[in-house]
Amino acid sequence: MRHAFYALFPGRAKAMAALRDLSRLRVQTIVHDGKLQTDKLDLAETDLMPRLIAGVLIGMLVGPLVGLGILSAAGLDVNAPALMLSAMLGAASCGLGGLLIGSGSPDHTLEKLSHEAESHEILVTIVTGSYGDVDAAEDIIHHHGGILVHRGLVSRRQAEPHDDHLHIVAERQEAVWEDEGGNVPDVPNPRRDAPR
Repeated sequence: MRHAFYALFPGRAKAMAALRDLSRLRVQTIVHDGKLQTDKLDLAETDLMPRLIAGVLIGMLVGPLVGLGILSAAGLDVNAPALMLSAMLGAASCGLGGLLIGSGSPDHTLEKLSHEAESHEILVTIVTGSYGDVDAAEDIIHHHGGILVHRGLVSRRQAEPHDDHLHIVAERQEAVWEDEGGNVPDVPNPRRDAPR
């Protein structure tokens, strides 16, 4: 199972250093520098799975209703096998529609990050095939000052509940202090300070 998550870096130099280290792992990296190009997204960066699942579920519910209406209008006998066939056809057709729509639209998390990223920040998608690679990639991202945002998987480093927006702002400020050569105050950070 492939898993995609995102990293937001405070500048090009830190992003390139992280990419160099990430290249040693079995991960795929996609750099979004500037505007998100939705026509060149990897399937792991799209909304494919949620839309496919929603399409199948909607089709399973709507299919029998449509089948019931068609069979009743035609004056044919409504029975369980006919309704089951209608549910399967509805699931297949709506699932296909969800697949096509989802494969062309970006993941909501990626799209939101892309819109909220400041002009000097670099957004990177990391696609892994194993959870061991996720842990190693997280270490590299944190080492290079990146902000980690998971999609569909809760990071084990999120030990305490917190407001993600405030957390991202705090990490951005910490990165600015480090870039300016100032001392970084010892501010509690649930992701960084959580036991591993």
